[in-house]
Amino acid sequence: MREQRLGSDPLTAAAVVTARESGLIACTTCGKVWSPEAEICGHCETPLITRPAQGLSPVWAWLVAGILLYIPANMWPMLITRTLGREDASTILGGVVELTQLGSYGVAFIVFFASIVIPVAKFAAIAVLGWRPDLRRPALRYPSLSLCSALKRLTPD
Repeated sequence: MREQRLGSDPLTAAAVVTARESGLIACTTCGKVWSPEAEICGHCETPLITRPAQGLSPVWAWLVAGILLYIPANMWPMLITRTLGREDASTILGGVVELTQLGSYGVAFIVFFASIVIPVAKFAAIAVLGWRPDLRRPALRYPSLSLCSALKRLTPD
């Protein structure tokens, strides 16, 4: 059984066994632990889910597929303009350049940001989180501060 260490001082560090390692399912909303047979949390009525057994393999597969499909999507012409019998085809970046030459800076920025910056940033973020899973914070680090519990305190029963 794998144990995690909390804290940096060996005298105060506590060995932690996760719910999954104990054969239980933890609610992602309230943090209560239930048997694997339970489908709904008895405390907050949230559907109980567990992580897929294959781990990060599907994440890496979807990331590679996304990058492989993103490359030709930006290499092939996406914009075809016909002006006075003349036809011009350009890629997304070529369209951004053409829009800036025509003085449409706002539209060029939106197209560049939505078509280039956001997808590349998503690929980078997924790669970093997949490569360094320790950077992901546990969902229930502060369960008392979760949105669900705050809303339950505000609404009458």
